[in-house]
Amino acid sequence: MSATGLGVPWSTLAAERPDLAEAGRALLYQFGVGLAFLGTIRKDGGPRVHPVCPLIAAEAIYMLVTPSYTRPTHDYDWAR
Repeated sequence: MSATGLGVPWSTLAAERPDLAEAGRALLYQFGVGLAFLGTIRKDGGPRVHPVCPLIAAEAIYMLVTPSYTRPTHDYDWAR
């Protein structure tokens, strides 16, 4: 598989590895809508996990990410 830019277009993956593309699609859409988690790393090296909504288009996969609070929920004033 040849990479272009920072990744491989979904259409290239589907053409060259249809089994892998279908397995990925099945995992992402197993509940009817795209659901996944995006893992990132904090500045101090600790892990973070963010819920995302993946959308697979003919040429790409897009992730819809909502803003999240950066401080622990026990410090957040939910009454605001």
